[in-house]
Amino acid sequence: MVAHYFFPKRYNFEDIGKISRWKKGYVVWEFPFWRWFLAQGGQITFWDDIDYRLWVQSGFGALESVMPKSEYEYFKKNTYQPDLLTNDMQAVLEHDAAQYHFAKPTWDDLLKGHETGGLCSVVLNYAPFDREDGVKLHAVVILDINDVEVIIHNPLGKERVQARQKIGLKEFKHAWLEATETPSLCVYKMR
Repeated sequence: MVAHYFFPKRYNFEDIGKISRWKKGYVVWEFPFWRWFLAQGGQITFWDDIDYRLWVQSGFGALESVMPKSEYEYFKKNTYQPDLLTNDMQAVLEHDAAQYHFAKPTWDDLLKGHETGGLCSVVLNYAPFDREDGVKLHAVVILDINDVEVIIHNPLGKERVQARQKIGLKEFKHAWLEATETPSLCVYKMR
């Protein structure tokens, strides 16, 4: 969705899957895509309290001691060869047009990114929507925010596949900032 927003006629879903090194059944980490996006003249500002600098320095396994156990286990089980991401991660962290905040994002961070013309993406925990316990992380793009709801583009899922899915503010905040132990936010713009 992000590439389609900035380059509507140049890239399709399959192209972005290759750029992102998507593998069926595994988590798609943003770093390969971010590295590509920065090379296209983009800029990113992202918030996450996963210590990516520690990962670059010591490998994925080092995160076990600093992440919530349930999310570490989720990522370990659902990430295809996590240490292959290290070069992309290091390139992004060192890029002049990438700003990393090693902190949990806030609602105000999202509003500011959206209101200043950035395209925002977040990772939601979909388990509460399915009335389940546990972790079912899924990245979505924010299309609009109003006083009662957040409108997202949800590219994958079963019954949730919608170009413009509406989620009430309370439910959205819960799935993003409460049910996800390590919430994240990325704001995309062109330089």
